[in-house]
Amino acid sequence: MAGAGPGHHHFVCSIPTEDEQLVAVLHADSSGDSDTPPRIEGRESLDFVTVLAAGLALGGPGGLVVRSTTEGQQDRVHGWRLDRGRLTALSAAAVFNAYCTDADTGDLVSPEPGVEYCPGYEVDAPGPHH
Repeated sequence: MAGAGPGHHHFVCSIPTEDEQLVAVLHADSSGDSDTPPRIEGRESLDFVTVLAAGLALGGPGGLVVRSTTEGQQDRVHGWRLDRGRLTALSAAAVFNAYCTDADTGDLVSPEPGVEYCPGYEVDAPGPHH
């Protein structure tokens, strides 16, 4: 959350499983001040963390994107893929491709005007066990 900076953030985590696609959405508002926790409504955080934890524990494929809206700036989209229990940042081109492809059909979707497709940022610094 800290890497997203100030603004309104729309997180989506998607984990394919044998039986179904697990998807969770989280909306958070952040002032960007490290002393002030982000504002998250309802039980979204529990659902989101549960799906993300399941994806990390399974160690298989999955993805996470965040779309950030900050007053006076273009919306920014960042993305990561789940890879062997870690979140690995995507390049800006990979984020663009993922965000501009229909998940059901694989067809290309036009990019939205006023949206900047950005690389993911480091969220899971490698530790001694990775």
